[in-house]
Amino acid sequence: MGKSFVAGEKESSRKEEEMNSNNETCVQRVIFRFYYSKSSGLGNGGRSFPKNILAPAADPGKVRAWKAYMDIRLDRIARMMEVLLAAHADWAITERKDHFQMESVTFDIDKARQTLGDHGFVREDYILDVEYTRKWGVL
Repeated sequence: MGKSFVAGEKESSRKEEEMNSNNETCVQRVIFRFYYSKSSGLGNGGRSFPKNILAPAADPGKVRAWKAYMDIRLDRIARMMEVLLAAHADWAITERKDHFQMESVTFDIDKARQTLGDHGFVREDYILDVEYTRKWGVL
């Protein structure tokens, strides 16, 4: 039922999924996922951290490199959350195993994307899902 927008997806393929702001028959649930684990493939502006940074054998230099990456990534996630919270107050924020999740049924997906884009964040910084639920039942 939901549509997931993944890093690198072409703009033209998203046009059909944009919500009509005058639509009164659906509830739109916007879900941002901000991954911070090295296995997520997401990074800072699309520059992901190498998955094998600690392999095959960890050493102090590799651990410090991982710490530096995590500092940058978590700061970027915090800034995205601040931007979204400043734009709209009605968010449910949840910590997951390898990411933070923000979701709202009262903030339009297009406004959410625009807000992050206006502050210099790119699509590779987050995963955005949207789910539509009919207000009046199933077809």
